[in-house]
Amino acid sequence: MTTPRSTSAGWGRAGRTSTTPWSADTGFEEEAAEIQDLYLQGRKADAAAAVPEDLVRAISLIGPASEVQARLAALRSAGVTWVLAHSVASTHRERVTQMEQLKDLLG
Repeated sequence: MTTPRSTSAGWGRAGRTSTTPWSADTGFEEEAAEIQDLYLQGRKADAAAAVPEDLVRAISLIGPASEVQARLAALRSAGVTWVLAHSVASTHRERVTQMEQLKDLLG
């Protein structure tokens, strides 16, 4: 269940998105500001490249099934009762397959 590097979708006009404040609240304030600045300059590829892997891992269920399963277990232990999942696979069939894999991991 691997996914491509995160994109900078949602890094729109300053003061008009919820992504930047949310990223700041999770300890990525400087990175969020840099990503938004790059995005607003029209440097979308640079903005996407500036997204730290730690941020992606903090907010995503990515990696081998064993890692995803461990993250799900940690979320359960923390009291999480639902997961909102979005696949970034290229094709419909791949998206369905990923959702089926996630369903199996959720038990």
